[in-house]
Amino acid sequence: MWDMGEGQALAAVDPPRGPLVAGVPRWRFRHVARLFARGAFRIIRRKPRAFEDALQCVMEAGVIWGQMKRAVQERRERRAPEQSHRLPRGERTR
Repeated sequence: MWDMGEGQALAAVDPPRGPLVAGVPRWRFRHVARLFARGAFRIIRRKPRAFEDALQCVMEAGVIWGQMKRAVQERRERRAPEQSHRLPRGERTR
């Protein structure tokens, strides 16, 4: 489920909208917190669908991780032209 969520975020065509924290919309963090709380409550109370809630929470956490990775990749791509004149570490010119 984690990999599925991460892949979903990395394959998304449109960047996330709204206020971002580390490249992730703020609402996603609240959403995962709610899913976690609901799943924990159902597990403690031995209610049905507790396992499905846990899987959904893991998938949403994977989406957050994927969006963070995507933000880092996009930052590196934007910075790449600026750093193209640099030599790789350890190499010297003569």
